[in-house]
Amino acid sequence: MLQFNLQLLEGRGQSQWPMMKLLLWNVKGLGRKEKMSKIKSMLKAREVDIALFQETKKVSMSENEVNELWARESMNFICVDTDRTTGGLLCIWDP
Repeated sequence: MLQFNLQLLEGRGQSQWPMMKLLLWNVKGLGRKEKMSKIKSMLKAREVDIALFQETKKVSMSENEVNELWARESMNFICVDTDRTTGGLLCIWDP
């Protein structure tokens, strides 16, 4: 998991942006409920702000499916569907 902290220099002073937590993961499939539950628990425990998953192996993902995976109350997401056997990308973030 990557953590980054951006600082913006303004005139005389320094302004600091909040810390953001980013997770990148090759999940090798999101078809099993047990795996989705473990991912959700980890996202919640680590307070991840942005999650990027590759190799979801999902032909499509509904908003309800993504919401089951995301540990926060609000979310936006974008996904790239798979070709049935390989691929599939999912990006979820807290707006």
